[in-house]
Amino acid sequence: MKKTLFILMLFVSIVTFAAAKDAPSAAPTDFSIGEWNGNVYTNDFLGISYKLPDGWTKLSDEEIAALMNLSLEMLNDNQKALADLAKLTVVYYMLAKNPATGENISVFTEKVHLDVTAIYYLENLKTQLSTITAINYKIGEFTKETVGGREYDVLTVTAEASGRTLTQKYYCYKLGKYFLSIIASSMNGEKAAANLVKAFD
Repeated sequence: MKKTLFILMLFVSIVTFAAAKDAPSAAPTDFSIGEWNGNVYTNDFLGISYKLPDGWTKLSDEEIAALMNLSLEMLNDNQKALADLAKLTVVYYMLAKNPATGENISVFTEKVHLDVTAIYYLENLKTQLSTITAINYKIGEFTKETVGGREYDVLTVTAEASGRTLTQKYYCYKLGKYFLSIIASSMNGEKAAANLVKAFD
């Protein structure tokens, strides 16, 4: 439990560097929050499919809505709810974790209004992480990795706090006016974190 809370707390504090607020641009017509069919999550808008590994659990719609400070009705699959949701700057789609190890995977998008690259986006993240003094970060170089048949720009970060070490891999892909991000978190090193994204098809 302590490992899980530690990782999830870091996830919330690190990732949410843009507040979920209304944006003026129109919602894309194909916007979708995706759906779970058994242990498989698919989202045609994002172009991803994820199979929940054995022993893992997924966050419920209620938990995801709470993470974004939204009502559960906002995650309903109707046109008005989707249109309102698509106007947010940051949207979380799927979060899953291994209760036994604390490892977790998260998927979110951030809407941008400038024509910038995924590397620029990750550079911004890198800069913000470097300003945090409460946690000792070791920030790696940018790499490219393929997840589910798509090439992502990747930033690997190691964080140390309270005697624990966490590795997070930030996978970023430019999707129109959005940046699609997948974050893989593990306390068992970079190789273990990289293995987590093998569940994406």
